[in-house]
Amino acid sequence: MCALRYLVENRDDSPLYIFDSSFDEDGVGQRMLSSFDVPFYFRDDLFALVGEKRRPPYRWFLVGPERSGSNLHIDPLATSAWNTLLTGVKRWVLFPPSAPRKEVKGEALRRPGEDFEAVTYFSRILPRIKEDEMRKPGGPTLGMREVMQYPGETIFVPGGWWHAVLNLEDTMAVTQNFASRVNFHEVWRKTRLARKHMARRWMQQLDVQFPFLGQEARAIDRADGFEFVFRNKKAKRAEKAGRTRRPDSSSSSSSSSSSSSSSSESSSSSSSSSSSESDSDAGMAAARKRKPLPVAANGNGAAHAKVPAANGAMELGD
Repeated sequence: MCALRYLVENRDDSPLYIFDSSFDEDGVGQRMLSSFDVPFYFRDDLFALVGEKRRPPYRWFLVGPERSGSNLHIDPLATSAWNTLLTGVKRWVLFPPSAPRKEVKGEALRRPGEDFEAVTYFSRILPRIKEDEMRKPGGPTLGMREVMQYPGETIFVPGGWWHAVLNLEDTMAVTQNFASRVNFHEVWRKTRLARKHMARRWMQQLDVQFPFLGQEARAIDRADGFEFVFRNKKAKRAEKAGRTRRPDSSSSSSSSSSSSSSSSESSSSSSSSSSSESDSDAGMAAARKRKPLPVAANGNGAAHAKVPAANGAMELGD
């Protein structure tokens, strides 16, 4: 594998951190998948209801050379994540959702010329954050957690938690993001905006498989005053500009040869086309494929549990 060759041969100051989301598409990947089970605590996977093709990317095989890592971030769509380490050692830092973005990122502490690589954050920015925390009159306020992860151990990252990772040795891991009944409210609010076509399909499946969650989703929408609207992009631009759509180029060309006739035809054609496109978009919204977006249950803390390496299994960005 090219990823493993890079792991051995690279000499970069800040190496690439490799995420392979398609590892399960060949024979080797299939054998890897069959060699472990998803940890019992994380098997509530609600995005599975929309099918593998519709759901966002969620499962990765990670290859992390020494000094590589992921900078501080929150996982997309309010998903939670679990990460099981197969080889090497990882260093983690986590902050609860309530921690201010500017403080946990150390934006005021970054000096000119310092980059945004994970190794820089851990070696320079994070020590300054700690010093700043210790100088606060009432003591630390950010709720920082630091964890060392060893082979066979699994880290759980609750949805909405800030986290960063530094690979202290060459590492390999498997990781997975998921939505469960525990973090459903937060995930639903994010998904209905970022992936509304998938969200509509998701609600249909929730009505069948978990009716109480479908009812909760509708209650959340009513409380937020949210309503799904599916319109084509041209109609959106026209509405935003406060004007109606213009006839297309073929109608305009036709009008130059026959003014009165083409004007009538163009108006009719434009109205029919607009109605057809709008109806088609609304009718096909749930079936259209959209380019997957990249993809951390609300919790009060980060759990740190041991899982046997042989059964170890998968967190976006870690």
